[in-house]
Amino acid sequence: MLEAAQHNAWAVAKGGIYYIDYDHADSSTVPVSRFDLATGRTVNVAKLPAPVATGVPALAVRRDGRWLAWAALVDRGSGLMLVRDFRW
Repeated sequence: MLEAAQHNAWAVAKGGIYYIDYDHADSSTVPVSRFDLATGRTVNVAKLPAPVATGVPALAVRRDGRWLAWAALVDRGSGLMLVRDFRW
């Protein structure tokens, strides 16, 4: 059971269900975990820089699980930013 997964903060991809784990966030990072459908175990897969948006579609994961995108809360205004040649 995924009690930590919140509305609009999870995605299904290869290997399981990825979700933003707001319950284990601190002032600087917010973890992303994956619930493995085959084993029933949960593993941490990334730490996002805080703050991560809540109450909006906040997470997307590529089908193979190699890339993810998230919504960050920067200010109360709105805007869109394009990042070229992004490398993790």
